[in-house]
Order: sequence, then structure tokens, then C-alpha cells
Amino acid sequence: MFLCLWAATFPSRLLAQSSFFERSSALYSSTSDSVRSFDTIRLSVGPGSILTSRNVDGWTPETGAGFVIQTPIVLGSTSLVGELGIGALAIPWTSKNPSRPDFLSIHMFIQGAVSSPSHHPVKLSTGLSAGNYFMSFSSNQVAGERKESELAVAVFFQIRRTFYRQLEGFAEIRTTRVYTRPKLDFVEAKVGLSITLNAPNWLRTVAE
Repeated sequence: MFLCLWAATFPSRLLAQSSFFERSSALYSSTSDSVRSFDTIRLSVGPGSILTSRNVDGWTPETGAGFVIQTPIVLGSTSLVGELGIGALAIPWTSKNPSRPDFLSIHMFIQGAVSSPSHHPVKLSTGLSAGNYFMSFSSNQVAGERKESELAVAVFFQIRRTFYRQLEGFAEIRTTRVYTRPKLDFVEAKVGLSITLNAPNWLRTVAE
């Protein structure tokens, strides 16, 4: 008799337990997917190169490296996530003419971006950056000074995918204009890895 009653009520009890776990899972998901301003920082590092350049005909760009540090900014009630960050990309340039020196360029910038929702495994970002384009020549064999520093602005597009928890892989294209005379135009490409960490307390305090 007991077994019959247990068997008769088993489906309803199983359904009740299933509903409980579904509600718990949904609550956990909504909590873990929520984004708060300045709550985390994402560090991205990887190699970078120049795909095309204009008005730099006497030099060949080599593979360099760069980094970006970003933190999220909540954009009201929209599903998009804003991001503020700082970064740099260093590229060595080799002279095609032995009479001209090689030089190292360091593109340092502040950037703002808009990113797709954080809970998706594949995320898209696009934004603008502005900063300084620093060039250090190996000798004084060029007209002008050995070191130059100019304003640079850029538009970029990035795609990244989560591989394991806070670890992501990314690929980025950045179109940069440097305001020298004449103006320099580059298309920069970068790939690498990103890791998301909890923001330090001082950053949260400043944000509040």
C-alpha cells in the first residue's frame, strides 16, 4: 500500500523539485550575469602588427605587443555594456634604407567602447580611442628630432570569446590616424588573451 501511494505521488514531487531547481538556476544566472560599473577590470595582452600604413614608405613594421586595461560602465537600462580603458601598442619599425635609422613606435591611448551583453559567450565591442603616438629613432639621421610625439585617434572593432570562466580570447582591428605632417594612417591588428578580475577597492571607492 505504501509503495503504491509513493509511486502515485512521485511524479508531482519530482515536478515540484524540478521547478525549485529551475527557479534557483534562473536566480543564479541573473545574479551572475549582472554588471555593475567599475566592479571588475579586464586585462588584455597579446601580439600586434600593422596591416597597412600610409606615408611611412621608408620603413617596414615588425610584430610588436600591446595591452589594454578596461572596466565596465553600465549604460542605463540598455542591454549593452559601456567600457572605459587605457592601453598601449609598441611596434618596432625597420628601415628599408641603411642610411635611415630604425624606430620604435608606442601608441598610448584612452578608449571608450560599447560591448554586447556580458552573458553571451561571444561578445562584440566597438569604440573610439585618443592618445599619444610616440616615435623614438635609433639615431639622428632623419630630419627633425630623434623623438617625436603626436596626437593619435582611432576607431576599433573587437570580437572575443569565453574559453573558461573569466578567460577569453580576442581579435581586434584598429584604424589609427596620427596627426603629423603629413598625416600617418595605420590599420593595426591584435590578437591575444583577456582575463577578468575583481576591481580593487580603491577603484570602487572612487567610482562611488
